[in-house]
Amino acid sequence: MLKKKHFIDEARKALSNPHGGSSKASQTEGAAVTFVRMCKASTYININDRPNVLFTLVQSVTHDLKTLLFSPPSSTKFSRSQGTIGQDIDLYIDCFVSFFRINPYIGDLPKVCLNPQSPLIYHLVLVSALYKIITQPRLAWWPEIRKMYSKAGELRSMFNDAVNKVMQATASQGPKTQFSTITKMTGFKLSRPGEENTMQRYFLLGLVKLIHADPLLMLHNPDKPGHEVQNSTSELINGLVSLVHVQQMPEIAQEAMEALLRLHQPEIIALWNPEAPINTFWKISSQVLTSVSQKLIQNQLNPNPPGAPPMANNTEILKWLHEILICRNSFLQKHSINANLGSNITICTDSHIVLEEVFFMYLWSIDVNAVLTAMSCFHLLCEEADIRCGADEVAVTQILPNYNVYSDLAAASMTLTTGRALLQKKIMGLLRKIDHPTPGNTQAWEDTCKAWDNVTKNLDIYPKGKLEEGCSSGSIGETIRLRRKPTHHGTSDHELEDQLNEWVNMTGFLCALGSVALQNNTNRSNLSHFLACFRSPSMPGCGTSRKSSLMQSSTGDPQCCLVTQFIENLLKFLVCQHEKFGAHIQKHVKALLGHELNPALYPNLFDQVKLSVEKSSFDSSGQVEVTDLNTQFIENIIFIMKNILEMKSDQPYMSGIWIPVYMPSKLRSNSVNLLEQDLDQASMEAVAALLAGLPLQPEESDRGDLNEAKSQLFLKYLTLFMNLLNDCSEEEQDKAMDPNRKRSMSNLSALRHCTVQAMSNLLNANIESGLMHSIALGYHKDPQTRAAFMEVLTKILQQGTEFETLAETALADRFERLVELVTMIGDKGDLPIAMALASVILRSQMDELARVFVTLFDAKHLLYQLLWNMFSKEVEIADCMQTLFRGNSLASKIMAYCFRFYGQNYLRSLLNPLIQDMMDIEIQNPNLSYEIDPSRLESTENIEENKKNLMIITQKVFNAIVGSASRFPAKLRSMCNCLSQVVGQRFQQSTFDAVWTVIGTVIFLRFINPAIVSPYESGIIDQEPTHRVKRGLTLMCKIMQNIANHLLFTKEQHMRAFNDFLKTNFEAGRKFFKEIASDCETVDAGNHNLSFINDANVLALHRLLWNNQEKIGDYLSSSRDHKAVGRRPFDKLATLLAYLGPPEHRPLDSQ
Repeated sequence: MLKKKHFIDEARKALSNPHGGSSKASQTEGAAVTFVRMCKASTYININDRPNVLFTLVQSVTHDLKTLLFSPPSSTKFSRSQGTIGQDIDLYIDCFVSFFRINPYIGDLPKVCLNPQSPLIYHLVLVSALYKIITQPRLAWWPEIRKMYSKAGELRSMFNDAVNKVMQATASQGPKTQFSTITKMTGFKLSRPGEENTMQRYFLLGLVKLIHADPLLMLHNPDKPGHEVQNSTSELINGLVSLVHVQQMPEIAQEAMEALLRLHQPEIIALWNPEAPINTFWKISSQVLTSVSQKLIQNQLNPNPPGAPPMANNTEILKWLHEILICRNSFLQKHSINANLGSNITICTDSHIVLEEVFFMYLWSIDVNAVLTAMSCFHLLCEEADIRCGADEVAVTQILPNYNVYSDLAAASMTLTTGRALLQKKIMGLLRKIDHPTPGNTQAWEDTCKAWDNVTKNLDIYPKGKLEEGCSSGSIGETIRLRRKPTHHGTSDHELEDQLNEWVNMTGFLCALGSVALQNNTNRSNLSHFLACFRSPSMPGCGTSRKSSLMQSSTGDPQCCLVTQFIENLLKFLVCQHEKFGAHIQKHVKALLGHELNPALYPNLFDQVKLSVEKSSFDSSGQVEVTDLNTQFIENIIFIMKNILEMKSDQPYMSGIWIPVYMPSKLRSNSVNLLEQDLDQASMEAVAALLAGLPLQPEESDRGDLNEAKSQLFLKYLTLFMNLLNDCSEEEQDKAMDPNRKRSMSNLSALRHCTVQAMSNLLNANIESGLMHSIALGYHKDPQTRAAFMEVLTKILQQGTEFETLAETALADRFERLVELVTMIGDKGDLPIAMALASVILRSQMDELARVFVTLFDAKHLLYQLLWNMFSKEVEIADCMQTLFRGNSLASKIMAYCFRFYGQNYLRSLLNPLIQDMMDIEIQNPNLSYEIDPSRLESTENIEENKKNLMIITQKVFNAIVGSASRFPAKLRSMCNCLSQVVGQRFQQSTFDAVWTVIGTVIFLRFINPAIVSPYESGIIDQEPTHRVKRGLTLMCKIMQNIANHLLFTKEQHMRAFNDFLKTNFEAGRKFFKEIASDCETVDAGNHNLSFINDANVLALHRLLWNNQEKIGDYLSSSRDHKAVGRRPFDKLATLLAYLGPPEHRPLDSQ
């Protein structure tokens, strides 16, 4: 006891007299730590036990302890070393908390910590101590935090001052400064304890956490007028909102969001200004929503500006906004009678507009969670409108004009939707129903359009270039880097896919919501102008004045101009030729314009289509410019127009086109007659153009004689045209007798000319089935009929009809031409038709196509060219050499067929004696085993002896293989040489040894090892080997495959014993692979005289081409080499297939 008393007395002396040397200072530090711990311990003793000796001791040192720790400046009173600053702060906090719990009326201690002139460490200690008092589970005798509510004004002043200082420091340090993560309020680890900015940020974080823990510490305002209370609350909340937007301090921003959510609890909102809670709610909460929503919109339009640190997750902020709206609606529901009180202020209207805008803007996000959150937020807007309208008994559409559509959007977020594309389609369908433009949805459309235009300009600048090339300022590559967070590998294909998906979502959004961008007087276009655009007999006939007036009418209004510009830019992407995403964009633009475009935008689309066709498809003389791009554009426009006109949901709108016919009877009759005459002529012109080079195709149900079916079909059309010519002749006679007939002579002459042209084209394309029907017309009793036939015959002779199609060998010749077309080599050594078929073929048909290709190309002495193209395509998409030919691609199947077809004899002569020897040895020695896996070893077997047996037989077989290079089949040598050349060009940075390793891997994986593992099934031997021999062959292949791969065993412990064996044979294997891949001259067997009619391979080719011709056409039109190849090969193919007709419906023998 004496020692304890002596220790206490010495500690008291050191605490009461801290001045002295270094030894005295260390005693003072120890005394401070001792008595602070005593104070903390005393707080855990029940208040009824205050006579306890510990309380007496604590009371005796309280004054000295306060003087030592809380008498500024603290640095002159108590400070250990820079390395213990975190422990010093913990000591201060424990002291403050203990004093408060011993006696909540702790004198001037809070005053010292709240004094603006006190050191920052006192402020930090106060905030940390208050947070600890609030969050630590309270014992019954501890005082509550409400004892500190009287300091709310001073705490708010500290908070506002801290916000201003931190924001100024953050702005001066630049955007790249980022605040390190704070894990907890205590245990600080500061590299430079005197760094003011860092300490200030810790202090600010503590204040924000304090607001989150107990908002009343900042909102307590007794005996103050209402306007002062409102101003102090507004200043507090605005400070928190400003912290939400600071990207450099993510933890403070997150905590500020939590504090704001706590402040928006209905019971807390009532404390913002108890005298006028609803008016204050509308003003302050609207400011919060406006500020956060504007930042969300900015983030969506420009997610990651250059040089900025990674920003907060927008989806999380959007979810937080959803929770805020729930709290707002709960408060309004409690005050539903006066819910609109004070809501007619400007900031309230602005917040509703920007809220609506932000929810629309996030509908096109590629983050599905963000989209679903935005959709669900529309329900909260509807709920708020219900509450407010119930208070004043007004229609809900007065506050929310699109209430029903917003409700549907919210309901759609609750349904199970599989896939992002399906969700976007559902959203676009609902957006098309929006009829009422509001400032929110209009601004969302305009901002999205501007963002879309920025990306679109980059796509338009580089229609054919590679993203890896030319990624200069303003390129698509830069755009992706701006809109997506950078990765360690630069702009990856995944980022490009995300960017394009977002562009597609934006495009669909703009198409579906386009009606809101039109003013009320432009929601429906001038229908008479629409008819005038499409009624002219030929589009090139429109003069310059017509074009200029059309442009003025479509772009005269600013809003209409924005919509028109969007449609004009969008149409350009119908012929996007970019090699990476051209086909992707074409497909989506075509589908969006055809299916998702708002009907109100149809007039704008039709105007822009007409202008685009006039500008690009016709020269100055009005002649059509036939180019691949123009053809592709027209085909896509036809698809779009067809879908628009066939949409049943839009029939009421489309019926409005015919409104002008409701006019006086006589005028209506004349208008209808003119339309009928123009339609007759335009129809015959179209028919004549379609019949040019078009062989007739009977119905699928006509399974009888194909030639007879074609003949009957020709007769049907010929009779139709002859009847039309007779009608023209009769009308000419009637016109001569009655000048008032409805048709003019010029119109009849034009119609007759078109009909004769159609008959000429019909006969020209079907001379073998139509000549016998047509020749009799030359001897017809009617002179006009004979004259018509002579015109037809003259035009046929002028066009140069191929009468050789009437020869007896026509069918065989056509099959010959089909093979020539498929094996045709382009200017760059490519095979356009063959590669197109290979790209669209079904996986189940690949084996058959591989057999057909190898057989026919070999017969044409073009096997090397086939292999070159197939291997080039395979290695082009490979990431590395190690993954080549590992899948079931067509190139792999062609290679496998070549191995099987050209290498069977070689394998049998090479492997049969070796495997037969293994089987004979086993008969002589039944106990011989090759098993080396301990888990599979029998009790009577010796693993070392087995290893020796396996090594001997493997060496023997491997030596035989590498020694047979001179006997390796010439065709397979050529294939290996082709593969080495292709791989070497693709991976130019790789060594020759790496290329030989690829050859060896393929040879053993696809050719030699499969035959060894299954010798009986492969035809190498004539009887099934025993289980032990099979096991030995399997392990042998495993070893030889590693030799080919140039890899050692690492995973299987029992195989590592063969690593020395592998190293010994690596060089021999590489020499063998190099030798068989060397260039060699193949023997030309001369021209093959094949009968293609009876050749099952050619018939199979006919069937595959016939079933996939539409896919081949789509592939060639979207291919990056389409401009170089053009449509001519495919046109020849389509014509030839039409002449041949459908394939025979019978099974074909595979060779």
